[in-house]
Amino acid sequence: MKATVLNKYVTTRNLNYFLILVGIVFLLAELNRVSDFGIFLEASKDLQEGKNIYQIWYGVGFRYYYSPLFALILTPLTYIPNYLAASLWSFLGMALFIRTIYLLHGYILKTTEPGKLNGLFILSGITVIYANFHNNQMSAFLLWVIIESLEQVRKGHWSAGSIILALGINIKLIPLVLIPYLVYRKRYKAAITTLFLIVGFWLLPAIFIGWDFNIALLKSYWNYINPTLSQNVLDIDEPGLLSLSSLITTWFTDQFSLNELGLRRHFLVLSDKTIGIIIFSVRIVFILISLYFLKWPPFTKPRSHAHQLWEISYLCLVAPLIFPHQQNYGFFLILPALFYILYIFRNKIMHVKLWLRVLFILGLVLINSELIFGAYKKILLNYKVLTYGVLILMFVLTQLDPVKKEMQS
Repeated sequence: MKATVLNKYVTTRNLNYFLILVGIVFLLAELNRVSDFGIFLEASKDLQEGKNIYQIWYGVGFRYYYSPLFALILTPLTYIPNYLAASLWSFLGMALFIRTIYLLHGYILKTTEPGKLNGLFILSGITVIYANFHNNQMSAFLLWVIIESLEQVRKGHWSAGSIILALGINIKLIPLVLIPYLVYRKRYKAAITTLFLIVGFWLLPAIFIGWDFNIALLKSYWNYINPTLSQNVLDIDEPGLLSLSSLITTWFTDQFSLNELGLRRHFLVLSDKTIGIIIFSVRIVFILISLYFLKWPPFTKPRSHAHQLWEISYLCLVAPLIFPHQQNYGFFLILPALFYILYIFRNKIMHVKLWLRVLFILGLVLINSELIFGAYKKILLNYKVLTYGVLILMFVLTQLDPVKKEMQS
């Protein structure tokens, strides 16, 4: 009887409303927290004053990492209190996140208890979700850009998809991984239009700030994000950096950033040049692994909606691994992989061995270790524990091939 009464109220709609309510309460509790968004606003103010925003330190040793256009877009928000501007950005991010979850559901068959799936999904990725909204960061926007642009292209609205994708790439380069994907999937119009729009968005600020100033900003921006720069190769300037370049560097150097604990983590010491070659080679390997997810031959459609979600999950997951200077909130992009894996597990789409489920749980523990073992956060960052968890998640994802399942059934 009690279970029946409980099931009456624990419905999909009620669970989803509850999750939204929890999100709103969290944002209200963070209302006066400006955090990283304050850097964006200060950069926008400096841009209006004609300053080179890529040659200025903000806060305690932070830089502005985004495009001139984004700083220009934020101009209206500089005329209201910082906390209010940051709150508006947080609520926008939450709305985009909800939209992203809705779009992810569009890739799967009708599932039993989707509300419970959403609950497990949020719980599994709670650390990266919390990190994004607590720091008022860009990752919820970037994930929405990737999923929404693909949705628009999938529906035949390739121009809308191209605009969204090009704007996202202009603001932060990470969604760039979708352009080769669009070509591979024979979405030539969307890919070509996106490339033209990227150039257009780079040049657009010149209308408002002048051609010469815009070109100077773009040169400074490139000089700062240039992947060949030593700080972007070794990528250990800050203790919170967690991409592959950061992890691999810790294996082969005895160097530390100023704020790290200094606990030994290297196996041997190699030259910076050799480390750079190893990092470049590993990135190439991870890019080539995408062919396993995309399947052969190229220039064809995905085999199914589940296949497309599987391959998109990998592209999103690998992006923060191969791009340098990624902190915990950058791994917000692993969420489609979590969603896909949980969908497979809960709905018994294919037989999953016990050891793989245990491995997945281990990956979740490592990914969420900052919240689970918060007292040891500095140690966890020292050893890049979250990155190991993401690598485990990637391996689990490789084992859940929906195309192979379809061939067997």
